[in-house]
Formats: sequence, C-alpha cells, structure tokens
Amino acid sequence: MAAHEQGRFWDFHDKIFSYITSPSKKKLNNDELGLIPLALGLKLTRYTKSLKNPAIKNIIKRDMQEGRIAGVTGTPALFVNGRKVKQRSPQGIQKMIDQELQKLRSKTAR
Repeated sequence: MAAHEQGRFWDFHDKIFSYITSPSKKKLNNDELGLIPLALGLKLTRYTKSLKNPAIKNIIKRDMQEGRIAGVTGTPALFVNGRKVKQRSPQGIQKMIDQELQKLRSKTAR
C-alpha cells in the first residue's frame, strides 16, 4: 500500500514475487523486504511515512479480516464465482468454471 501511494504497487508486487519464487528462496526476510523500495527508487521518506499511516493499516486489517472470513489461508488464493478452488489443477479449476456456467445456463433457460 505504501508503494501504491507512489504509483508503484505492481512493481513492488512483482519484486516480492521475484524474490520468493526464485529457486533459492522460500521466504522474504525483513532485510530483503527493506531493499525493495530502494531498488524501485521510491521516495523513502514518503514510503516510511506511509508505512505508519493508520488509514493504510486499517485497509490492510480489513483485507486480512475479509480473507479470513472467506477462508483464505495463504496466497495465492483462487475463487471461481465466490467459491474457493480446492482442486487447483487446471482440470479442477475448469470443472468449477463449468459448474458455474451450467448454473448460469440453468437460470437463463427458465
């Protein structure tokens, strides 16, 4: 959210995922996380101030609560039409999509 305030949300997002998806990484530690704003050339004073902003903290807290209520236990989480995908294979996802399309077709056929 602090990077978003400088128009760099997706850049920050992509940088985090480049760290955690590299073959040698499992977790992103605080030192590495602290390097991302530098690597992106963010205005550090503004970034640091944003990190402490109560409004941003409330947005994150709300999002976390909504995730828990929806049954999200980690990321990425995938939903099809509001239903959490349990079989995350391409076939499992396609099956859920097909089920939702069938429901839609049934409703419009009435």
